[in-house]
Amino acid sequence: MNTQWGRVLGTAFAVMMAASVNACTSTVENEEKVDPAPLEEDKEETDASPPKQELSSTTTCSASDWSFTLPTCGACAESSCCDALDACGKDCQGYRDCASECTTTACVSTCRTTWAAGTKAYDKVLACLEGSCKAECIPKKGIGDACEKDSECESGVCSGWCTKPCSRGSDCNNPRTVTNENGSYNYCVETSSGAHYCFPGCNGTAFCNEHYSNAASCIEVSTPGGAVPICSY
Repeated sequence: MNTQWGRVLGTAFAVMMAASVNACTSTVENEEKVDPAPLEEDKEETDASPPKQELSSTTTCSASDWSFTLPTCGACAESSCCDALDACGKDCQGYRDCASECTTTACVSTCRTTWAAGTKAYDKVLACLEGSCKAECIPKKGIGDACEKDSECESGVCSGWCTKPCSRGSDCNNPRTVTNENGSYNYCVETSSGAHYCFPGCNGTAFCNEHYSNAASCIEVSTPGGAVPICSY
């Protein structure tokens, strides 16, 4: 399972999968014929059958039992991935529920082996979500999270990590978690141009290389609160 979609479809940051999919259902009004009423013996028989009724059909699909962390993701899945959700049967749901508890790739591999018969259908659900609902299902990244382009960031600014202008350290905190996705604090630091921006903290250059880029280094800078180590280019 792709780790990014694991967050969307797993226990943390996106789909918490705990229930079975409501099947796509189809109802069809069948053509109905009505026998003619009995005719009096002294009248000429005529065909009293009513005109044929046109067939009509309605199809509905619900993804409400798939507990999506983002309402936009659930709405998109329901409108764009009904067939894939409907095809996710017992084994697919078994794999879904098993993998949703995993925090390691080894665990996911074990689930794929245990529920091998359902992995193909489940992968089709992921493929549909990634192809049709990626923007709706993958949350924007927070300050200090690694990024490649501005559109990935909630702040709309990417410089190897999501950043934004700031005036104090608390401006760089992420809601709920405070820290960034790598577990380090973010700091408001003055740049060479005199502007203040958020930078992710670090515990050595290896940390910056692992989480951001081999071009990044861990350096110590001064802030109003004291000297702090940050990743910088």
